Amino acid sequence: MGKRIIPLILIISILALIYLPGPNGLISLIRREREKKRLQAEIFDLRVKNILLRSKRERVSSLKYWQEMVRKKLERKKGGG
Repeated sequence: MGKRIIPLILIISILALIYLPGPNGLISLIRREREKKRLQAEIFDLRVKNILLRSKRERVSSLKYWQEMVRKKLERKKGGG
């Protein structure tokens, strides 16, 4: 009889850990890990978008700067020439 109780207790314990409600259950743990990975991927995507936007902003401001410099130089040539 003692030999049957130990496997039964082990099976019940394993099932309890798998389906245990709350933060200690295996299913809850797996869901948290999936959510964590999803959020990490989302954070990475947002960082990449931020880098691309910053780069685009710098290129636009650089282009505007050089356009303004060329415009001023042309105005000086017209006025002084």
